[in-house]
Amino acid sequence: MLNNSKKENTTIIKWFAITMITSLVSIIILLSTTGLVDFNSSDGGMFLWFFGIFSVVLGLIAGVYKYNKFKKEKGIDVNEEISAEEEFEIQVKDYDSLSITKSKRGQAVLAISFFVCLTLIFAFFDVVPMLDALVAVIVYGILSIFIYKGHRWAMVSTMFMWTLDKGYQMIQLEGKVIIGVFFWWLFLMSLLYSSILIENSRRKNVNKKNSKDVQKKIFNEQYCSECGNKISKSSKFCKYCGKKSD
Repeated sequence: MLNNSKKENTTIIKWFAITMITSLVSIIILLSTTGLVDFNSSDGGMFLWFFGIFSVVLGLIAGVYKYNKFKKEKGIDVNEEISAEEEFEIQVKDYDSLSITKSKRGQAVLAISFFVCLTLIFAFFDVVPMLDALVAVIVYGILSIFIYKGHRWAMVSTMFMWTLDKGYQMIQLEGKVIIGVFFWWLFLMSLLYSSILIENSRRKNVNKKNSKDVQKKIFNEQYCSECGNKISKSSKFCKYCGKKSD
């Protein structure tokens, strides 16, 4: 796997964000000025969802392009693929060193950030109430912080709230763009579910390591027969009274 530098990761994120935002804003301005779409109408939300998905796809294409370009510069085969099992092992092993774009929890946070920004855009065009958008910013923003810190309760809470949120939207849309809403629900749910599995495996490894360290510490300790103080098993003399170890 390609281990990008901080500068390279920042560049990839910039390519994704700039392409996505530029394409979305350009489309909205073009359609608004030409009068082809009235975003304040009941169908405005449908068009915003569609163009939002389209902009994300363009952003992903730009990010992948830059990522592959870095791989080529480092002489790494662009077509090289790793299995899902290998990817999971990397996520657990390199948990603390993976960038926000590589770690599953980081990808989940980026996805949530995009959804929140999209909600603010909807609120700007009066597709959704501004109060609902601000509540989403606060609630999902706080949860995102704890998700990136690896708190499973935040991941589960977000999955629950996200399911309620998208379920309500599908009911309100009454058959319109339900597939698009379901796609967004499934996309974030898969990232959060993977993050939980990674957290479980990582914590299990940490507990095993701590248990081994405790056992090692216990087995390497003994008590001085003279003064009764605890000393290391490898010590030849007691550091308290100086008596030679038995």
